Amino acid sequence: MAELAATAIGIAGVASVLQNLLQCYKDFIRARDFPKSLTTLMLQAALIDNSTRSWAEAVGLMDHSGAPLNTFLIERPTKTNAKLAARTLTHIQELMDDANETLNEYDFSEGPLALEDVGSRSARDEESESMRRRILQKLSRAKSRTIAHESSNMIRKRTAWSLVEKESLEKTLAEVTALLDRLNTDFKPKSLEAQLTVYQSSLQRFGIEKEEMQMIASMAVDKISQAVAAFAIEGDTAGITGSTFERIVLNKQATLHRGDYVAPGYAFSGREHLPLSNNLFKAIEGNDQAVISIGNQYGGKSPMEMMHERMMVSMAASSSISTASPPFQRSQEAESKIEVLEIEDRESQV
Repeated sequence: MAELAATAIGIAGVASVLQNLLQCYKDFIRARDFPKSLTTLMLQAALIDNSTRSWAEAVGLMDHSGAPLNTFLIERPTKTNAKLAARTLTHIQELMDDANETLNEYDFSEGPLALEDVGSRSARDEESESMRRRILQKLSRAKSRTIAHESSNMIRKRTAWSLVEKESLEKTLAEVTALLDRLNTDFKPKSLEAQLTVYQSSLQRFGIEKEEMQMIASMAVDKISQAVAAFAIEGDTAGITGSTFERIVLNKQATLHRGDYVAPGYAFSGREHLPLSNNLFKAIEGNDQAVISIGNQYGGKSPMEMMHERMMVSMAASSSISTASPPFQRSQEAESKIEVLEIEDRESQV
């Protein structure tokens, strides 16, 4: 296969540069005590990081955990394209290195967070700022520190920052965004839907809520982040806001698994598809040991399979201290204790 040839010749270089770039992103958005004027920039960088990761997973350069893989599932996985992709990633890395040097020069990580413009910001502005920082913390899994006082030295540094460097960093991030959009165009995954699924699943794991998704849509600068946010808000895909559940009732030991699941190490084949319409679930009820799963399963064992295995182990253990039944009968008894609800009556929302 063509992708195997590309893997053997050039994919190692692409994967290496990719890992270095992801570390640059991490350094940029780490828990700095940056001024409020930088929050938007940091959030946009976090979204760019997420877009890059979704591309890398969709083309098979890394798995769900971030570990490198040896595939390159783009439309034309040639040696030349592998080199060009590595070159694009290297250029992005160089820009992020420069941005990190700028931030490190101002030592934002060494001082407390200033209470800037106290009394001059409206309650609405403060609420918006708080939401941006909350989203950033979710995406970066970082906790920013908030202290009421700062040294005069830090005040001077922040003043210099406000006057000189903010525009320069914004320009750098704009260049990074343009290169990332080009990466997604020139080295497009075989399945764009697969990439959107990876991105959307990550937002679900981070616990992004509807209002926060609207904030992301208003601030995202790269095309993939914009597309995912638009789909979620408009309800074009079943995910965070794509389906409505009027009533869910779980009794006794019934369990519910909701949302798409991408197993670690799963390589998208390009044949996966996202739901393209909203669904209305009027009533979902689970009793006893029922297992209800709503969402797409990409690789790995389904919740029903895992529950079945646990039941079989339990039955095997109990059979060792009781009168044994024929193996076929034991299997049937175990399976009968698992109720799989197939939700077939779905009504598309208008």
